[in-house]
Amino acid sequence: MTDTIDRPTITEPEPEPPVQAPLDNPLRLVALVGGLAALGLVVNPWVLAIILALLVSVFLHELGHFWVARRSGMKVTEFFIGIGPRLWSFRRGEVEYGVKAVPIAAYVRIIGMHNLEPVDPVDEPRTYRQQSYPKRLATVLAGPAANIAIGVVLFFGLYVAHGIPQDPDQLDTTWTVAQVVPGTAAAAAGIEAGDRVVAIDGLPAEQWSQLTTLLDERAGQEVTLTLERDGEPLEAQAELGWGLSDVGAEAIPSRPALTGGTRVLAIEGEALEGFPELQQVLAAPGDPVTLTVETAAGRFLLDVDRPLALPDEGVRAFLGVSREPDPVDGGPADAAVAAVRTVPETASAMGQVLGNLFSPSGLSRYAELVVTSGESARQAEAGVPALRPADAGTSGAGPAASPPPEERIVSIVGIVNVGGQIGDSLGWSGLLGLLALVNIFLALINLVPLLPFDGGHALVATYEAIRGKLTGRIHRVDIAKLMPLTYAVVFVLLGLGLSAIWLDVTDPLSLP
Repeated sequence: MTDTIDRPTITEPEPEPPVQAPLDNPLRLVALVGGLAALGLVVNPWVLAIILALLVSVFLHELGHFWVARRSGMKVTEFFIGIGPRLWSFRRGEVEYGVKAVPIAAYVRIIGMHNLEPVDPVDEPRTYRQQSYPKRLATVLAGPAANIAIGVVLFFGLYVAHGIPQDPDQLDTTWTVAQVVPGTAAAAAGIEAGDRVVAIDGLPAEQWSQLTTLLDERAGQEVTLTLERDGEPLEAQAELGWGLSDVGAEAIPSRPALTGGTRVLAIEGEALEGFPELQQVLAAPGDPVTLTVETAAGRFLLDVDRPLALPDEGVRAFLGVSREPDPVDGGPADAAVAAVRTVPETASAMGQVLGNLFSPSGLSRYAELVVTSGESARQAEAGVPALRPADAGTSGAGPAASPPPEERIVSIVGIVNVGGQIGDSLGWSGLLGLLALVNIFLALINLVPLLPFDGGHALVATYEAIRGKLTGRIHRVDIAKLMPLTYAVVFVLLGLGLSAIWLDVTDPLSLP
């Protein structure tokens, strides 16, 4: 891995900076707290809630490092909330506790984390680098472990309060109708919750994926549905609704871009008969026409220039049923098992997303996304029409554009923005679910086996332990050899962080 040395390099320690006395200039701290409170009251109370909850998460992460380090006999000299200039601090024993100006992180300072750090010879036995492998490994992994524990506790609370979700892998073959959307083909056909659609026009649809394929082939047409209700078969006629497929949505210029599933309800206020009529009207030369479209965010008007060719595969069916089942009620024991199981499943899904993002194609898409951020403003200058609320005439603006989640990194700014929206729509349950996901993500990122992540420190400690076993003497990695790689990692993190903030400011995420 790298060269090793037998003894740490010890130099005379630099004098520690003076510590502020307790309550020295407390107005700084009051101003920070007041500013956060004002932000929550003026912008959105949920924004304040998510900021405080994130601070608690990073505090508990660092508290894990702090507690294990102290229990292992290491000397900890600082424990701060925030980064940047010190606002207020006090000392208890040998530890300085305090608050810094930018409340987006926290940190704990353990002396002697590597051989380059100067330490008073008197304190050398209490440095991180002089401890046994189990103690060092436990110390660096305590932070991610705290985040995982937070995720488990939050999932457990949600499952106890709202039930345990069913395994999505089983829904393709075991699904039943959970909800019927009023005013849709399913409602008109008399489909009820608990029914199961087993055939379309006599063709079997044993799986949900088979059902959607058969329906899409008949979008806008009348079909015969074979249902199974309480074990008994029955038939029903349904005139399927339709919406734009991904290809069809991409073919219609709009700000923000339309997505698959968008329904085109009318042209110039007149109801549409079907997708062929939409194709015919838009393909004809003439003045622009106004479409009434319905997305997950609501109903909007959109002006479309003609002629515009829509592909034949630009449509998909809309029946109006949901297979999302009600959560399964279970006791605390079942909820605990499900919560523990959810953590690796969530981490695996996040790992796949990160793997896609950091692939050559993923990085290329992300770079293009950053370069083209603010595209909505450029599109406006180029005359690309914007969605406007259907009840607002020709004025107003539609929701902000949002690229697919797997194509971008979300910064602290984006998390706070999304948290505010989730709080408004789902309340505390939605916010706690988001926090559970954020904590699992924090644990996953911190376990990356590169410095300066916790996983990097764990890898170094493991390497030292293995070399020590093989040679029969203590080895310590010369961190100077690893500094170029560490600087490269920090540079990449800084670039990703700044670009993510830029995206979240210029092109904020908007939930449907």
